Amino acid sequence: MKGLIRKDLYLSASLLKVGIGIWVFAFCFCLGTKSNTYGVMMAMIYEMSVLMSTMTADGKGGWAYALQGPVSRDQIVLEKYGYCMVMNLVLLAAGICNGAAATVFWNLSWEDLLIAGLLNLIYGFYLNAALLPLFYKIGPEHMQLAVLLAMLLPFILIIGAIYWVSLPGNLEIPARTAYQAGAAGLAVMFLLWIGSFFLSRKIFREREID
Repeated sequence: MKGLIRKDLYLSASLLKVGIGIWVFAFCFCLGTKSNTYGVMMAMIYEMSVLMSTMTADGKGGWAYALQGPVSRDQIVLEKYGYCMVMNLVLLAAGICNGAAATVFWNLSWEDLLIAGLLNLIYGFYLNAALLPLFYKIGPEHMQLAVLLAMLLPFILIIGAIYWVSLPGNLEIPARTAYQAGAAGLAVMFLLWIGSFFLSRKIFREREID
């Protein structure tokens, strides 16, 4: 199990330079455009690349190699879900830091930042719940287009909704209502994420590894 964790940590380290570059760009953009939500949205984009990178690495011989050691298929699935959740939280924290800096510097609304954070959590749970079972079923090499659509469509809808609501004269949603809707959505996605874990475990138990 420790070897699985070290493998993914090594992969994360290889992506660190890109991640730092994105974080610095988002930080400058947040301050330059007086936006406290852009950093959180950029974190959502990076979550896509982290998920794709770790599953692609495992699909190219990683599973067969791991199963030669003292680990079970259930442990492989458990580690992957845990790793993805931790990375989502780390990236969210980085995005919140950018947003908080812009909020303090420009005296922006903390409510917008918190709502964007909720949307980020919902999106992270959605990515894992929707895509990890498919990865374990058919592997990343057979589902590039499906993955791209599953990742980008909800992201585009979320960004579009935030932009539309922010335009003058459009619908203004009370902060309390937005929090309640976000919390409900997060609870639903968390339950789907748990169900997705058990589905992935069942799929991977039955899959033949070359």
